[in-house]
Amino acid sequence: MVKIKSGYPQLLKYFMWEWQVYFLISAKVRAESLFNEINRKLDPVIFMIGVSTEDQGSPLICYEPEDMDYLENDIDKVKELAELLDSKDPDRNMYYTGDGMNAEMKNRRVRKNFRLAIERALDESESFTDKIHFVANPVNRNGYDVFIVLQLNRTAYNSHVFLHKVDPEERLKKHLSLIEAAKDIYLENQSHLLHLPNAGRDRGPERDSTELLRLAAKNFLYTIGLVGRSDALFKFQPACDAVSLTSYERSENEGYMIIAQQEHEDIEMILEIDSPFLITEYRKLRKELQLTGNGLAVITDGHKIYGLGKQKNTYNPAKEDIFHVFFRGKYCYDIVHNESTILRMRYGSPDHTNEQLNKESFALDARRIFPGITSDQINNVYNLSMILAKQDRGSMLVCIDDAANEANRLHNQCIGIKPVKLDAALLINLSSIDGAVIVDRNGIAYAKGAILDGVVGFEGDASRGSRYNSAITYYEHRGWEKPTMIIVISEDGMVDVIPTLMPQIMHSEITKLINILEGLSTPETFERTTFYEIMNLLQRRKFYLTNEECNNINLLKTKLEKLDQTSGEYTMWIKHDNFVPNRLMNNRYYLKEKEEI
Repeated sequence: MVKIKSGYPQLLKYFMWEWQVYFLISAKVRAESLFNEINRKLDPVIFMIGVSTEDQGSPLICYEPEDMDYLENDIDKVKELAELLDSKDPDRNMYYTGDGMNAEMKNRRVRKNFRLAIERALDESESFTDKIHFVANPVNRNGYDVFIVLQLNRTAYNSHVFLHKVDPEERLKKHLSLIEAAKDIYLENQSHLLHLPNAGRDRGPERDSTELLRLAAKNFLYTIGLVGRSDALFKFQPACDAVSLTSYERSENEGYMIIAQQEHEDIEMILEIDSPFLITEYRKLRKELQLTGNGLAVITDGHKIYGLGKQKNTYNPAKEDIFHVFFRGKYCYDIVHNESTILRMRYGSPDHTNEQLNKESFALDARRIFPGITSDQINNVYNLSMILAKQDRGSMLVCIDDAANEANRLHNQCIGIKPVKLDAALLINLSSIDGAVIVDRNGIAYAKGAILDGVVGFEGDASRGSRYNSAITYYEHRGWEKPTMIIVISEDGMVDVIPTLMPQIMHSEITKLINILEGLSTPETFERTTFYEIMNLLQRRKFYLTNEECNNINLLKTKLEKLDQTSGEYTMWIKHDNFVPNRLMNNRYYLKEKEEI
């Protein structure tokens, strides 16, 4: 198919308001900053759909960016789907008192179901594979209801730990995971910014990814607080924060607390307090936590502290109404349900580092690294990795094609062994000494205690330990030459898979950003904030740039930086580093483009 250049983004085929291109750029920057911090495999994509509220004029549906109009057939189904959802909505049976309230609540219900219909239509679209969509409440701009759409990788999204219990009769919004709370906070923030008169030019209040994550964690903790009693909603989270900061006679801030309904049938009280005290009496609670340990916990309903007790073996995890809080030191605590950590709070922010391996993500990486690898082989390597991940010590597994020759090459830096198929007991034994275990994709071991070689490169992380950095150095020096996967288990329980594969993208993402830079390159069109945000987006995509694109961007950057410095509006400027191509980049990182007429 021949692509016809439309003139976008200087000329808009679908005009909703003057600054819509810049608003979308800003939304992309925020989304990538937030969701890449949670999980790099989420691969956030942002676009907007505008629906005419006047049922006249042209066009009735707008898309930003305009090349998303290939979704036209999917969006055509939304009206009928929304009517179906609305016909089944139990809120239709609600009657509201007060002048005009019935009409107002009906309008809210219809708009909600239209939004949900967009989500479903996009989720079911044949245009997407393994994607999940979330749509913000619409904001009206010049006769269009503008819906902001957040698209994430479904496998990566579902790899996060979720609660499952939802009460359809409950009116209060509950968040079932940190990632769900984060996407809601993001969309609410963007909807708020979309209300600004010149959204896209007017910046509004800026919230960085750290602040958004803290708000997401707080909202998730509200859900946990509700399991005790409704008035504990806003008490439980502040109590956890305050107690984790409160020391008792210079001892470590440790302890164990259970939140559940008062007199819960699956809680056994061992030592009851005569006069239960409020959870807001933080020093008193801190003192009580000193008595916990060996399975004994402080029992609370989020409102009052009732004494010491423990969870019975009769508890059914599907009920999701008993949660455990483990205080891990100064300003650190974990929320646990059914022996699974659902939230780790560290110094006021959620620590979203994956402690264990998600099987689906692991399999996707394995198939990209090892051409032709079978499901049985993936299971072999995954199971071996999980065995190591569950040990209380650091270790490393190197899975490499031609493992026999690699063990021979490293013979002075490892203990070679006769090829042997690993099982759990043998792997635990081999990993008990320092160094890596070298295996092939079939789970056959060839060496133990391997000290990996390599030349220090560019990808190390000074905040991480020697085991992680030696794996990075080895892969940078030798791993890219042949299919190699390294699983690193750190002493603190973190699990890393090396290489961290970059997600696949459409090459048109790069060309669009370059086109916008070109459009800013005159004194009349230069816009500083947009320039900086485009450079931010390109910096996040620097891995994908070809040599020609690097040269083009560097020339444009120099020209735009000169415009920035000579505008006369500012006395300080940002100087951006030149872009250079990455030697690991190849066309396999590009997705197939949508065909255009």
